Amino acid sequence: MSFMDRVKTGLDKAKEGISDFAETTKLKHEINKLDDRKTALFMEIGRQIYALRAQGRGVTDVEAQCKEIDTVDEKIKQTGEEIARIHTEAHA
Repeated sequence: MSFMDRVKTGLDKAKEGISDFAETTKLKHEINKLDDRKTALFMEIGRQIYALRAQGRGVTDVEAQCKEIDTVDEKIKQTGEEIARIHTEAHA
């Protein structure tokens, strides 16, 4: 393999690594946004439960937020799995 072929191969591997890094960084940012949404939902649930408690009502009124948290958790899990897949493919 000539010097230029080795340089080209090295550059191709570097581009691939940068692409993988960019993709995983984007996915990690998505996870952070989902975690922020989850935190906001927990805060809203807390405010609602506190208000309901003051009114003497049950906590079933927060079911929609609980379901959205379940959805956010699933998206976080899927995104984490995607990051793991990218790392696996990059090191294969």
